[in-house]
Amino acid sequence: MKNKRDIEAVFLSEKNKMSKLSFLFGSTGFVFLILLLELIFIIIIYLKLLDYIIPIISAVVILDFIVLLYMLNDDDDYESYKITWSIIILLVPILGSVAYLFVKLDIFNNRYKKYFINKNLDFSQYIETDENLLAKIKKEDIELYHLHNYLKKAGNRGIYSNCEVKYFASGEEMFPIYLEELKKAEKFIFLEYFIIDRGKMWNHILEILIEKVNAGIDVRVIYDGTCDFTKLPANYHKRLNKIGIKCVKFAPLYPFISTYFNFRDHRKMTIIDGKVAFTGGINIADEYINIKEVFGYWKDTAIMIKGEAVKSFTVMFLKMSVVNMSEKEIQYIKSSNGLKYEKKGYVIPYGDIPMDKDLVGKNVYLDVLNQAKKYVYIMSPYFILDDEFLNSIKFAAKKGLDIRILLPGIPDKVYINKIAKSYYKTMIDAGVKIFEYSKGFVHGKMMISDDIKAIVGTINLDYRSLYHHFENAVYLYDVDAVIDVKNDMIKSIAESKEITSEDILKQKLSTKIVVYLFKIFEPLL
Repeated sequence: MKNKRDIEAVFLSEKNKMSKLSFLFGSTGFVFLILLLELIFIIIIYLKLLDYIIPIISAVVILDFIVLLYMLNDDDDYESYKITWSIIILLVPILGSVAYLFVKLDIFNNRYKKYFINKNLDFSQYIETDENLLAKIKKEDIELYHLHNYLKKAGNRGIYSNCEVKYFASGEEMFPIYLEELKKAEKFIFLEYFIIDRGKMWNHILEILIEKVNAGIDVRVIYDGTCDFTKLPANYHKRLNKIGIKCVKFAPLYPFISTYFNFRDHRKMTIIDGKVAFTGGINIADEYINIKEVFGYWKDTAIMIKGEAVKSFTVMFLKMSVVNMSEKEIQYIKSSNGLKYEKKGYVIPYGDIPMDKDLVGKNVYLDVLNQAKKYVYIMSPYFILDDEFLNSIKFAAKKGLDIRILLPGIPDKVYINKIAKSYYKTMIDAGVKIFEYSKGFVHGKMMISDDIKAIVGTINLDYRSLYHHFENAVYLYDVDAVIDVKNDMIKSIAESKEITSEDILKQKLSTKIVVYLFKIFEPLL
């Protein structure tokens, strides 16, 4: 094993040399490519194939009709997605249908689809359901019991009592405790993050991981392939493997080939020895702990969980990375057995995968909204939702519930933020109170209701998180940390500006026109 100085030299010798090529993988590059190719085809037809224009147009019309007929009868896609693609096919008739089939079939991600749908192990067999606990919950709160039943059928098992839950109102509040827990590891450390970026935060973590590897501890890391062209060199996972960290780069990207907005690993979790788990909105990069400023103050949130609920996190991680379970992995899952804390309430960790038909993240949010009695407070960096979700929010407000939504004051994606603003008027008219965080950017993903329920996790209120990404969250019921979540939400709202009808009237006409155009493509953003 290399010494610490040599290892640091490997990782610190290159500071990010990535060029700004990420647009090649996103919706912007994809739409640009379609439009460019459409123009090229039109020019070729005009210059070379004008004599065949009638059969060409006939073939295009027939193909478009067949694709539209298939799309409109496809139960897997949601209505706004179908409308967007119908408009694209109308605007780009030659290549629109081809582009839809390319995204729909997504042949370059088929190996992931097959793994998670057909070949994935039933990891839930390693999580035993406590029937006595379920019987107790059924008597106490039938709605919570029914939610557990839904999550179980959707592939998430496990509702736990006697867990210790600590809420963090910022990345810098969490980070020192996070490092201390990493240092306590004796058996294994699992990290799964959407973003890992080199800097002070990652350097502190990496130093501990290297020490643990040298001590014989099993250290595993998963990061999403989008890091390749925005954060890390393409071979970074190989470097980690060379020093003993078992690293997997999830779904690598290829220019103009990857449909990058589909099937990203947007999860954020750390599991230590099956005893401690961290999750929330915080990735591993310096802005998340506010030692680097990018959009003002970075408001993020996280939780630490100790107790048997950690078992579900261990299972979620292994489900993403292990093809064949060994006795070692089984023991890792079992290692959280017997860990109980004298704490009230219940904890339900859950994950969401984009390949099945269960929109777990969306449905759990809607369950909280639909069952609220007094209030629902929401924090999210993005706000691009389908009609069902928007109507549920407006319906709750019109019933007289106190509905508050906290969004960024300084956005990271301006056009996404402008689309969110397009919902302001209808929300405010329904009685929803909307706030923009004055200090900077809000990245926390939370929902709190009635002083008894809270959700903290990775799931944004946008199409990508709710439909296209691998996500995870924790449902907290009557645990002490729920009040901590609420108090932080109230404090954050106090540091924010409430949006009024007068503010909406001040929007420029040019901005409104741009937003209206972007809204056509919002399911792809």
